[in-house]
Amino acid sequence: MSRRISSIGPSTQTFTERRTGACAKQQKERYSKGQNVPFEVKEFPVTEPPKGYGASELLASDVCGTDLHIHSGRLGTDTGTIIGHEFVGRLVACDPAEAAEYGLAVGDNVIADIAVPVPCGECPFCLAVDDANCVRMRVTNGNQADHAPYLFGGYAEFNYTPLSKLVRIPDGLDPRMVCTFACPGPTALHAFTLAARANIDIPSV
Repeated sequence: MSRRISSIGPSTQTFTERRTGACAKQQKERYSKGQNVPFEVKEFPVTEPPKGYGASELLASDVCGTDLHIHSGRLGTDTGTIIGHEFVGRLVACDPAEAAEYGLAVGDNVIADIAVPVPCGECPFCLAVDDANCVRMRVTNGNQADHAPYLFGGYAEFNYTPLSKLVRIPDGLDPRMVCTFACPGPTALHAFTLAARANIDIPSV
């Protein structure tokens, strides 16, 4: 299940102005405090992206059913995290050489693939050819918000994601529309993959 909750317009400030401006610009983030506890809006400083990361100004973020399960306590997660994994943004800061390795550059609209690393190939799900549910899969938005660069989840104005996990959105596509693909898209593709492995003829179903 996916539902768009907000669209954050791009700022006219540069990344450097946001990071070093007169107000030491702080970015707002919806901060998960625990099961069935209302989200807290907190502010965090904008920092330089770590090596291998890109900083993106968020354009839109969706609500996934998984986010609702986390909030209700049906899925365990640590408090003090910033959830949200269906988001798109505009890349505003990164090492140009590192970004070029992945076909990216400052100014690109990007969508994040939060799953890391590749499936382990050894757990029961992987052995059953259902690697999308690998029990050793980690996510880039699962880091705690108590250390720089703080902003890993999609419920934010800013986000830091490894450049290797960012995908450039082609010109002409509305990034606010594309954000709905971040989770439902791969889920649907995975379903078709499993159907093909089971010799199910989708057109005849």
